[in-house]
Amino acid sequence: MLEIIEKLLILQDRDRKIGRVRGELTHIEPERQSLRSKAAEAQKALDNAKERVKQLESDRKNLELEVEAKKQLIAKYCLQQFQTRKNEEYRALAHEIGN
Repeated sequence: MLEIIEKLLILQDRDRKIGRVRGELTHIEPERQSLRSKAAEAQKALDNAKERVKQLESDRKNLELEVEAKKQLIAKYCLQQFQTRKNEEYRALAHEIGN
């Protein structure tokens, strides 16, 4: 009789373990879907951030080119100003710089 009770207790323990594992298995798929959804959102956010970085780099490069063009224009006007000998030339240059 003790042997039967022992086997029943072992069987009961195994049934409980099976029940726990089945319960865990039912939660795995929803968790997997949730994690996949979070991963997709994170990937989308990463892609958006990369695109934003590219846009900012492009904008920065354009601004740097614009600054360089302005520096060259300033250098050109400075040179012209030093080369100016007559008041009319100086006024024409000042008018050109003003526009």
